[in-house]
Amino acid sequence: MVKPRGRAAAMAVVLSMMPTLGGCTVAAEPTPTYDEVRSQTRAAVSTVTALFPDGVDYVSRDELEPFGCGGDEAPLGNGAEGTAFFTERGEAVVPASFDAEAFVLGLPDALGEDWTATEPRDGLPFVSFTMTYLPDHVDIAVNASTLEGETLINITARSQCGQLSATQR
Repeated sequence: MVKPRGRAAAMAVVLSMMPTLGGCTVAAEPTPTYDEVRSQTRAAVSTVTALFPDGVDYVSRDELEPFGCGGDEAPLGNGAEGTAFFTERGEAVVPASFDAEAFVLGLPDALGEDWTATEPRDGLPFVSFTMTYLPDHVDIAVNASTLEGETLINITARSQCGQLSATQR
């Protein structure tokens, strides 16, 4: 079972990975709905977590509010007004005998040609890799770290921009 982590520690991991995740991807017309991009993002994360060894469970953390892609209050500002991207983050505790670093570094080969990857980030106290699932424009940062004596695989995923419904605005 994954133990709750302090908000400060979780945000430190997320913030350290954000420079590796590009801006909100703007797809060709028509713009998918926010619900569609949330579903696409969760499916891409499931593709990664399906590669975990038997008995390792991924736990999705608190769902973040939609971040605007366009308009006056958009943190990224390169999408149409009324659009937002979905962010998911979560983690899995893996056995000490599992080579989490090799797992993360092996993801580009294991995931196949529908994925592109950046070089692993240097200068971090953990191994971090960023990939994009090309068909749905989902960016995923995966890292392996040790926290409080446990080996963790952390995932932060972000969708392309999706059109918010009237109730989601």
